[in-house]
Amino acid sequence: MTGDGPRGLGIEVPGQRRDDELEVLARRAVLLFEQSQNHAALAIAWLALVSVESFNGRFEEQARAAEQALKHTRLAWRRSSTLCGLEGALILGPRRSDEALEMLDSRAPEHPPPIMLIRRAELLMMLARVDESAQIAREAADRL
Repeated sequence: MTGDGPRGLGIEVPGQRRDDELEVLARRAVLLFEQSQNHAALAIAWLALVSVESFNGRFEEQARAAEQALKHTRLAWRRSSTLCGLEGALILGPRRSDEALEMLDSRAPEHPPPIMLIRRAELLMMLARVDESAQIAREAADRL
């Protein structure tokens, strides 16, 4: 499902750039920083695109941007305890639940934070793996 965010409702936020302007700036930044292979700057530019795509309800595009943000985050800082918004995009996006779970598992750090475990539990619940989901949710709650 694709949405237009607050713009579609005629809502303007004073003093802030519109999301389409942010998207243009972030895409230009990606092109610029790709030339210099500045992974830290690329991670930040891709994170801006994650926000734009999420704001507009374009969850598959958000997942792709998050994958790029995660790639450049790990190249710049060697590791990351976050998935850069990928987990939310997988929950809300159009991918099949089993594919989303596989992607989440393949990208999760060795010791995922509780929110990542909660997202995993959500995907397991979507697959009707209730007992496994409940166990992981309890583990996440114990770590909060």
